Amino acid sequence: MTKTCPRCGNTFECMADNITRCHCASVILTEAQKNSISQKYNGCLCHKCLIALSDFSNQPSDRHVVEN
Repeated sequence: MTKTCPRCGNTFECMADNITRCHCASVILTEAQKNSISQKYNGCLCHKCLIALSDFSNQPSDRHVVEN
């Protein structure tokens, strides 16, 4: 089902009826982040906004930045 992200206004394909295929299942959010998002927005957010709102400092990363 196509939805509009309440944060950015972009449309996206929501797969909440098949959560294993839904983009939100791949974003790791703390309970505090989930609560904050649910208080600010009604409905599903697009993947890009979920990533922007997630805290990457608490997530493992396969990327390593090398500065010269």
